[in-house]
Amino acid sequence: MSPIVVPSRLKLFGLVILILFLCFPYGGAAYSPHMASVVRISQIYSGGGNASSPYGCDFVELFNSSSVAV
Repeated sequence: MSPIVVPSRLKLFGLVILILFLCFPYGGAAYSPHMASVVRISQIYSGGGNASSPYGCDFVELFNSSSVAV
């Protein structure tokens, strides 16, 4: 009886799935809706790098409205 030949892509896919199940057995981190509303985007500047812009880079400023470190 000849052995079953499995294509290398299928082997790689199976290995990746196995690693994901071993690394994330519970589906990843839990989602907390309260903590998601604590950090807000306060400013966005996307004109950086232009010749006439006051800043050289783009930036996003985040604001933590709680006293808990994020």
